[in-house]
Amino acid sequence: MEPPFDALDGVVSTTSGYTGGHTANPTYEQVSAGKTGHTEAVEIVYDPRKVTYARLLEVFWRNIDPLTANAQFCDMGSQYRAGIFVHDAAQRRLAEASKDAVAQRLRKPIVTEITAASQFWPAEEYHQDYYKKNPIRYKFYSTSCGRERRLEAIWGPDAKDRAGARWGRADDPPACLTPVRASHRTASSCSGARPSSPRAWACRWYHRCSSWPSGWWRPPRCWPW
Repeated sequence: MEPPFDALDGVVSTTSGYTGGHTANPTYEQVSAGKTGHTEAVEIVYDPRKVTYARLLEVFWRNIDPLTANAQFCDMGSQYRAGIFVHDAAQRRLAEASKDAVAQRLRKPIVTEITAASQFWPAEEYHQDYYKKNPIRYKFYSTSCGRERRLEAIWGPDAKDRAGARWGRADDPPACLTPVRASHRTASSCSGARPSSPRAWACRWYHRCSSWPSGWWRPPRCWPW
């Protein structure tokens, strides 16, 4: 879940965890059983001077299945529902606009939820940076789960360029994107205190539209954000 975020210039850290549920300090076993109401999520700490919230949204949409409710690829159940958890009105406005744009692009109903961020619980340590600690298992899971096939079916040629590392540096966004103000603030962190860095919580992965330096592949046009 973390790779595309970790590859983006401006992302400070990624943390796997759980959010949107009703049980305190949930374990992986509890969440995966679908009994706590949580969904598996990634907490993103980022520097808005280098990467915008709009770019994070682009990464998100390109790395999920926004057409299937309560499931992602071979993982079934509400604990795998895709969603964007917003911290303020500015994030909600951008998230809703991006969802509308995806619906127009795919010409199908988008089932991805957009809801206010609630308590985020970090997952157990062995889940953090799993793709780095267990690269072979991670690759096998991603392939056998049908992730690549499904994303290609949804996004077509654009599915080949989801990882942040494939895009240019974090330059100013093109005109088709509405950037988040560098001074925008977010909701409370896990401890209840306002975090020192902007945070974005969202299920699954993200992608971004960017300014592409000479020599980099670029799509024929930006999405109409």
